[in-house]
Amino acid sequence: MPEAKKKPPINYQYILQTRRMLVIAFGLAGVTLFVGMAILIPNLTKARTAYANLNAEKGRLANLERKNSILQNVQNTDLYSKKSDINAILPSSKPLLQLLNQIDRVSAETGVIISEFGVVPGEISTASGELKTIKPPVGANPNLGSIETQIILIGKIENVNSFLKAINNITPLTETTELALKAINRQDLVDQQKLSDPHVFEATLTLTSYFFTGKIQTDPNQDLPDLSKFTNDETAELDQFQVPVSSQIPANPTVGGGGKEDLFQ
Repeated sequence: MPEAKKKPPINYQYILQTRRMLVIAFGLAGVTLFVGMAILIPNLTKARTAYANLNAEKGRLANLERKNSILQNVQNTDLYSKKSDINAILPSSKPLLQLLNQIDRVSAETGVIISEFGVVPGEISTASGELKTIKPPVGANPNLGSIETQIILIGKIENVNSFLKAINNITPLTETTELALKAINRQDLVDQQKLSDPHVFEATLTLTSYFFTGKIQTDPNQDLPDLSKFTNDETAELDQFQVPVSSQIPANPTVGGGGKEDLFQ
């Protein structure tokens, strides 16, 4: 068999000499394509990112417009009209002065005599002289702070009972956590015309009053709370609390405790 002829190698020098313009044209086309891709690809990526961000912002805008519409109408709700009462029931600072005002009013209305009153401190001193904060009980709401007051009151059993019932409906939100009751004979109170019955009772109470300490934060991306879940019966419960007259309580009271602490802060 005859041997196959070998193809001669490509003579690039000949091609460059005879097809120089064609080679230059291909080279320019390749460079143009490379430069075009280098410019277009990043811009296309940026355009896709911008388009995705635009769609996301459109969704946020629609959500904000919906929330704005709800907020425009929230002032007409029954719950919003009771905001001052809610702030009085659960204030955002230690409500010591409000509590004193309410206890004085309730004691006068129920006919009992407050013989002693004291505040249970929130901090105690250790043997080394360092302050030690009392830890809240396990399971306590982290958004709520509380102050405890101890009261010794004197009165007839029906008056003491009325005081205990009334104390649960005062503002700030207060409950009786401890109670000790004993019968005493206080003829001196009868002689002073403070009581009509010499056989009276002495009640030692521990009252716990609550105030709001949590941080109020808002997130535009989160939905507003559903105010419609508060039924008329639930909002009517707010009317059971006795809200003190604001004119009787200073707006920014300051009472120093131990020369350093402000008991109202």
